[in-house]
Amino acid sequence: MRGALQSTNPGNYAGFIARITTPIVPVPALVAPSAGSGSSQTFTFTLTDANGYADIGQIYVFFNNALNGANACYLNVLPASNTVQLLNDAANSYTSAVLPATGTLQNSQCTVSLSGANISFNGTAVSLQLSLAFAPGFAGAKTIHALAINRGGVSSPWQTMGTWTVPAH
Repeated sequence: MRGALQSTNPGNYAGFIARITTPIVPVPALVAPSAGSGSSQTFTFTLTDANGYADIGQIYVFFNNALNGANACYLNVLPASNTVQLLNDAANSYTSAVLPATGTLQNSQCTVSLSGANISFNGTAVSLQLSLAFAPGFAGAKTIHALAINRGGVSSPWQTMGTWTVPAH
């Protein structure tokens, strides 16, 4: 937290009070659809920041049955550079692409269609559209999580955004 001194009486130092300001935290606002099932789906994530969309530095979204990036469909998005990254199965490196792009990003849990990916900006919001196909081995109920980090490094907590069930093929 940052602090500043503000005087209630500029001529009297005893009248100073501390004014605490808290940093603006970006917020994962919604995912659409927020529930359902299927082996593929286009999801739209919307994140907001009261300082404006340009303050959102990173967006993390992932699908898994635990708050764990290993063996998950785990994406990192850098809105300023239109970069989408998919975490590998071991959760130790990313493959990435800069939008607009064609082709796919893939791990053992999901495939991201880059031609269907889009990042858009409006006022205080960043919207992220991702077309995902889930692998047969990733079957079962998954929780959709999201987190946002502003350019100053201030992070929201992980938010549970919804649920998705990947059918057994």
